[in-house]
Amino acid sequence: MSIETWAAQSLGQVQEAVALVLASPQQIVAHLAAALGVGLAAAGAIVRTMKPLRWLAVGGNLGLLAYGALHPSPTTLAVAACLLPINLYRAVEVTRLTRRVQDRKSVV
Repeated sequence: MSIETWAAQSLGQVQEAVALVLASPQQIVAHLAAALGVGLAAAGAIVRTMKPLRWLAVGGNLGLLAYGALHPSPTTLAVAACLLPINLYRAVEVTRLTRRVQDRKSVV
């Protein structure tokens, strides 16, 4: 296969994928939600402390949950639905712990 043939096939596949994403407003919203979810999950992997990590994970789960429901993608929906309550519980837990530690610091 020549490079020109490969480039033409690749361009055709990209155009096809873009056409599918832009096929309906629902698909546009679904893919924007997926991009937001992946972005938040990546940001959560970069932060250094637990509190923002957990809240970014919750945001990422919500974005991927919306994508899974709107696209529809049952696997993505199931994974995000399973992880959301865990990350939400841990986010609330670490937020409460942080507040307790800060309250004790102000007393001492």
